[in-house]
Amino acid sequence: MLTKTVRSGESERFGGDRKLLLVEDNADDLELTTGALKRAGFAVESAGSKREALEKFGSGEFSLVVTDREIPFVEGQSPTKKAGDSLSRELKGLEKPPTVIMHTGTPPTFAEQSFIRADSYVNKESACGALLSELRRRTLETA
Repeated sequence: MLTKTVRSGESERFGGDRKLLLVEDNADDLELTTGALKRAGFAVESAGSKREALEKFGSGEFSLVVTDREIPFVEGQSPTKKAGDSLSRELKGLEKPPTVIMHTGTPPTFAEQSFIRADSYVNKESACGALLSELRRRTLETA
């Protein structure tokens, strides 16, 4: 579970109201991460499973997806790394793939990373600071 950490500059709004899909099944992590992303200026929608994420992605225009690695395939199932890994692979296989950031407590090995195909991997243990830093870097690259 994430712990709240306040870092200087965290309240800076660099998101530019970009639509971001947050895939997280843990209610506490979802609340904390959503709050940090909204304060940074992102328009956040959330999904709690791979199936819900794909449904929302198909009906919205998201340029960024932040996903936990361990999520359920469908609501009510136990979370598994396979669901988060396959969500990332499916999204990156699209004609116009979004930027996918995997926000996880169980980072993949180097060999797994080439299979998962996320754009970056951010450890949850660093609270939201590392995630916000990565998002700031990625939004400046595409600005």
